[in-house]
Amino acid sequence: MLTTFRRILSILVKGFIGWGLIIPLNFLIPKKKNRVIVIGRDKGSFSGNAKYLYLYITEHHKADVEVYFLTGLGSVAADLKKAGLPVLFCRSWRAVWKQLRAKMIVVDGHEWVQNRGYHFCFFAEKIQLWHGASPMKQGEWENANEMQRRSALLERISDFLLGRFPDYSMVVINHERFISDYQKMFRTQKVYALGCPQLDFFFGGQIAPEKLNLQTDLELITRIRGLKRQGMRIIMYAPTFRDNTTLSSLSDGALQFDELNEFLKRNNLFFCINCHPYVQHSRDGENLSNILMDHPGLDVLPLLKEADLLITDYSSIFYEYLFWDRPVIFFPYDYERYVARDRILVDGYFERTPGPKCRTQKELIEEIDHMLIQGRDEYSARRKEEVEKVFQFRDGKCCERIFNRLTQ
Repeated sequence: MLTTFRRILSILVKGFIGWGLIIPLNFLIPKKKNRVIVIGRDKGSFSGNAKYLYLYITEHHKADVEVYFLTGLGSVAADLKKAGLPVLFCRSWRAVWKQLRAKMIVVDGHEWVQNRGYHFCFFAEKIQLWHGASPMKQGEWENANEMQRRSALLERISDFLLGRFPDYSMVVINHERFISDYQKMFRTQKVYALGCPQLDFFFGGQIAPEKLNLQTDLELITRIRGLKRQGMRIIMYAPTFRDNTTLSSLSDGALQFDELNEFLKRNNLFFCINCHPYVQHSRDGENLSNILMDHPGLDVLPLLKEADLLITDYSSIFYEYLFWDRPVIFFPYDYERYVARDRILVDGYFERTPGPKCRTQKELIEEIDHMLIQGRDEYSARRKEEVEKVFQFRDGKCCERIFNRLTQ
């Protein structure tokens, strides 16, 4: 009861400040027509589509627009400032003023509405660079269970006051075949297939390497490259988070690290774990010889490039990995529980995922042996077929296309 009361009080206070003070002030302050603020996922991580479009603009169009990267992470603000890039720390008065005068904000996710970002940017054009390459999971508006929960009076008041579902001026996606899916997901007709900014990473040449390395686990990447020169092969494991629990295969016993490590040692393999920022994990694997841990929340693409094989579950990360035509293994060990408690997957998960599906560690080890050690990979054609279906643009010009659309 006390928790509910505190939540109601918090919603009302934030709503009053947002609608009673910030939005009226926002209305009175003139907008600077060439100011663009880019906001990363979660608390403003420098990764994904937000990172690559921002770097493209600063590299090629800094004379045309006044662009800033807004973050709530001190490490991101410090790194970008050190690199001479325009950055705003969200807890500063300077960031508040820049937001109030911004003509446009560009986001990669939904977390930006927190910390009254919705109110500060209420009159700005809002551009969504959704991070999912393809609609793997149902959006909130399509999920009957979620919408039933959000139909409660308190949830409806909260969604309205805090801006849970903003009205976007544009939603950018990978392929025109998914336009209707994303129109339902975001409740808008303004969905455009222009390509995914981070796909330009695969073609190179547009952004200086030292900037691409910002907010990556460069120490781990350097170590992995050294291991590969010694003849070792690298497996990356990148599970997604669960909505209704912080547990995952890293903490609920699905992986037995001691047994896995022995298999890795015998076969000159290293197992690199890329933890989702929302996921708790066991510390058991950290002190084992052939298991490596990535720092969560960093840009994973440069690290992903070094992997000889990817293991994931329900994450869309495998789509980017398909560009290298390397084997992918899917580990949906908790499939029934996941679709019942966490997310409803779109139809065809088992058909659309171009790789073997494993439900136990024994099956996982057998498939690693089959695909990586024996080199028996029967899924190459399936992977190429999926790339054709999902990525309409494979020309290294996604950022250019998006920028031209934003400024036309």
